[in-house]
Amino acid sequence: MNTTLKGDKFEDLAVDLVHKLIEEEELLINMKYIRPYKKKKYKSLSRDGYVEFDYVIELWPPNAERYSVAYFIECKDYKNRVGVSQLKKFHNDIQEVSGANAKGILITRSLLQDGAKTYAEANGFMVVQANSIEDYKIIYHKTESKDNSIPTLSGIIRDEGVLGLTKIIDKQINKAFEEFKVGVSYNIDRISKETIEEMCNVELQEINPRILSDAENLDINKLKNHLEKKYNISVKYHDDSSLLGYCDIANNTISLHQNVERTKRELFILCHEFGHYKLHQKLIIDQFTYNNFTESEYNFKMGKHSLTNPKHWIEWQANYFAVSMILPNTSLLAMLWQHQQRLGLNPGKLYLDDQKDNYLNYQTLLYRLSEYFNVTRPNILYRLKELKHYENRSNLKNVREILEGMVIDQHI
Repeated sequence: MNTTLKGDKFEDLAVDLVHKLIEEEELLINMKYIRPYKKKKYKSLSRDGYVEFDYVIELWPPNAERYSVAYFIECKDYKNRVGVSQLKKFHNDIQEVSGANAKGILITRSLLQDGAKTYAEANGFMVVQANSIEDYKIIYHKTESKDNSIPTLSGIIRDEGVLGLTKIIDKQINKAFEEFKVGVSYNIDRISKETIEEMCNVELQEINPRILSDAENLDINKLKNHLEKKYNISVKYHDDSSLLGYCDIANNTISLHQNVERTKRELFILCHEFGHYKLHQKLIIDQFTYNNFTESEYNFKMGKHSLTNPKHWIEWQANYFAVSMILPNTSLLAMLWQHQQRLGLNPGKLYLDDQKDNYLNYQTLLYRLSEYFNVTRPNILYRLKELKHYENRSNLKNVREILEGMVIDQHI
């Protein structure tokens, strides 16, 4: 899409959001006091020329010769995170045309860099991250009082009449940008399995081409070196027992629990967190909301977990990224068939029934694949089931075997 057209489309989105204030909400003041403008230009106070803003709401009290308060709204649809320079320019433009009694609102599809967050906090900006007309939330809004008013960029409004009007408008703006509406996607891309596998193959080709060509396994030390060299990601270890792993995207850090180090869980958890780094850079969801989503439930009729909220999709994507990194389909099937031949079996599906010899072969194959790829047996089973290379005709399925199909999908 043409960059200009893309920007215009996003600005239209922002205008639609602001219009929710004017068209859908019942303001308890005369609407003639509110004058909205799109692409309005203002004369610069200290230099020749004009400054144009994406959207402005001016507040005109009765019999006033000019507006008393202006809400300057800027829309940014950057590919990368919004930096402090963009916020500084927005701030300077506002000061250049208005001076006091101005309020700044930034509507953006991108996240803010840490410096931009600090600048927004220090200068009283309201920041709204918006993905669509029904998919947005306030990600940063500094308030100076308990009434949730949007602060002015410099000083405070002393006129009680004007202050009363702005409090009403501030309240309605916050209502217009109601947090976490039903059905929001939080900017989660619905990425296909094929796309995730292609992304992983690119990484594996750079780490060690023989993983894909000769079915070599993924060495965790080579993976760590790759993360540090290509992405500047440092891998650390922590002792918080409530977290097996977490990814701090802003600080390029992946942290694993110290108890998983040098176990068969370490590689999977590391790849899972790397999946978050690769797939979830632009998520519009805070940790509190994320933590309060329920875990996915196993649907025994469907034979898989039900993905019904954002947390389910986020964790499914990271899990699928992990198994695609560690167990590329060609590598896993090549090693399965090789070990089947060594046991005198015909290459094909991993097969289980109630015959003793078949059960022993089943356990032997799972053990050898688990040792070779350095992951747990449930990880191997999950991948083989997904590739339709596992067949279970046993009538003696126990609870553990049922749970094996669930382990891979749990949040880690």
